[in-house]
Amino acid sequence: MNRIQRSPPKTTLGAPQTSFSDSDLSNQTDAPIGITQRVKRTRPRDDDVIDDLKQFKSEIKDLMKSMLLEQNQHIDDLLSKQSERLGKMEEHINFVKNQNCTIQNSNQEIERSMNSFADDLRSIEKKINIMEQERQNLSQNILSMQDKIEHIERSSIKTCIEIRNVPKKQYETKEDLYCYVKNMCQHIGFQMQEADIRDVLRGPSPRDSKSCAVLLELQNTINKSRLLNAIKKFNLDHPNNKLNSANLGFNNNAQTIYVSEQLTQKMKRLLYLTREMAKGNNIAFVWCSNGRVFIRQKEGAPHIMIRSEEHIKEIKENIKKESTK
Repeated sequence: MNRIQRSPPKTTLGAPQTSFSDSDLSNQTDAPIGITQRVKRTRPRDDDVIDDLKQFKSEIKDLMKSMLLEQNQHIDDLLSKQSERLGKMEEHINFVKNQNCTIQNSNQEIERSMNSFADDLRSIEKKINIMEQERQNLSQNILSMQDKIEHIERSSIKTCIEIRNVPKKQYETKEDLYCYVKNMCQHIGFQMQEADIRDVLRGPSPRDSKSCAVLLELQNTINKSRLLNAIKKFNLDHPNNKLNSANLGFNNNAQTIYVSEQLTQKMKRLLYLTREMAKGNNIAFVWCSNGRVFIRQKEGAPHIMIRSEEHIKEIKENIKKESTK
């Protein structure tokens, strides 16, 4: 700290300036009048200063040690907490690692199972394709066999005529059936020799039915066609008295007799479905010839031979498309 310098009191001009000083101001009791007295501060001794410095230094060291200890303790606490957290985190990470390993192993097992399952599926699919191909081949073979059987059946009955709704007679014999045919031919004016008839028999029917068909087999298809044409002409010429059971020799109530060429079961079903289709689709003509079913949509239109049930559906769809245009 800078010492304060004090100026001496002013004196009169020309007067000499006099200063008084005493080395031991402590012994001076009375100061001269008009003179300012300055008291000097006592200076500490060097030993005291050194002791104070040492004491201050020691206090600073103690304070620093205390602060350092507190700081170390705080750091230790933080490190301990951090270590604990890190330990828990490490445990959690290890748990997650183990869990991931378990999941990976499970995924690998699932992947192996899926691969095995995929291989099995491919093998099954291959077998299914083979079986499907075999099924198609079998279907083709069955259709081919059905066509062959149909052809054989049609050939075996190509000279046969079916006379339907003929009343049953108790104790009926083969001679009676021949008589029915002869009476019918005589009534319509058709010349039929006994040699022209190969066979005649009753068709199958339920026991409780009162009438059933008579199957007539002729020697050739020419006689068959002639007989059918003759019956058709007779019915056209006699619309109010068509061929009936009385014309065959039955004396009871006369019932209408229907005569047509004999058809296979497949052709019978096709004929039935074709007639049902013709009712709602403006088809004018449906008929059979040589064991096959034909239709003609209107007079003068070309005829269409029905091949199968799918063909009937196709014709119906074509008629609907034409009607919507």
